[in-house]
Amino acid sequence: MAKQTNDHPPGLPARMVETRGRKRTAEETAAKDPSKRRKKIDYDEIFVVLVGEEKTRFEVHRNVLTQRTCAPDKFREGKEKIIRLPEQDAKTFGIYLQWLYTSKIFVSELENAVDIAVRAGIWEGISLVQAVDEDIEDAIVRVETEDEKKSEEAARLVETAVLDLIKLYAMADYLNDTSCRNAILDRFLGTYACIGRAPAASIVASIYNLTLRKCQPRRAAVELYVFMASSDYVDELLRYLKRSQDVLPGDFWFDFALASARAILRPQGSPVKAERCYYHEHDGDVPQCSPLVNPVTASQIRQAQADGNLGPDLKPVP
Repeated sequence: MAKQTNDHPPGLPARMVETRGRKRTAEETAAKDPSKRRKKIDYDEIFVVLVGEEKTRFEVHRNVLTQRTCAPDKFREGKEKIIRLPEQDAKTFGIYLQWLYTSKIFVSELENAVDIAVRAGIWEGISLVQAVDEDIEDAIVRVETEDEKKSEEAARLVETAVLDLIKLYAMADYLNDTSCRNAILDRFLGTYACIGRAPAASIVASIYNLTLRKCQPRRAAVELYVFMASSDYVDELLRYLKRSQDVLPGDFWFDFALASARAILRPQGSPVKAERCYYHEHDGDVPQCSPLVNPVTASQIRQAQADGNLGPDLKPVP
C-alpha cells in the first residue's frame, strides 16, 4: 500500500531592485522610530539558555537572541545570565538557533526526504488534483513507485520533518519571531509544491494540536484540502475525510466548512502557487516580500529536470 509523502523548499533571493526598496523602507522606519534602527551585534555577551525539563544547555550571544524576537519578557535573565525555557523542546530550539545565526531553516529529515522522494520517483506525474485513492489510510494521494520501501521511507521522513517545522513555528510564535514564521510557511508550502500533495490527516492534526487559532499553517492546510475538494476527485477526498474523522480535530472541520463556503462564492487557486506574501505576516519590522510565487530551490529544479521528473507544480523561477 502506498504511503503519504510531502517534502521541502525555501525561497529564492529577491530581485535587487526589490531588495533596495526594502532597505529604503527600513531606513525610513528607523528614522521615525530610533528603537527600530539596526544595531551592531555584540559578540562579547554570552548567555546560557536552558531548554526543556532536562535543561539542555545552549550558549548564545544575547544580541542574536533579542535582535529578531519581539518577546523580551521570554528572555528575562538573572545576574547569572541564564535564560530558562522549561516548556520548550531542545531539538526545536537548536533548529531555531541556527535560524537566528544564519537566517536559514535547516531540518535534516526534510533534506533527506527530498532526495529519497526524487529517487523513488514520487514526483513523477503527481499533482495536487491528480488522485485521491480510497484505499489509502494514511495519505491523501496515491503514489505508485517501483520501490515501495523507498516510498514508505520518504513518507516517514517527510512526516517527521514537517512535524519539526510545525514545532518550530509554534516556538517562533511563542517568541513572536515574525520573520521566522514567514520562512517556515515558505518551507511548508514549498514542501507540498515539490511533491504535489496535500498534508495527511495526521499532519493536519499535529498542526492544530501545536498552533493557535487563526494561524497561517492552519489556514494553509485547510485551503490545500479545499483546493482538493474543488477538483474532479472530490468524491474520493470526501471518502478520505470520512475515514479520517477520528484523526482530524473539531476545529479543522469548522475551518474547512467555512473555507469551503467561501470557495463556492470565490473559487481559489492552488495554495502552493500563491504569491509568497499570501500566507505571510508583515508589519513595520517585516516588510513585504518579492511577488514571486512560492518557489523551490534551483538545485531541486535541476535535479528534477535531470531525472525527467519535473512535476506540474514545479516550475523554474527566474
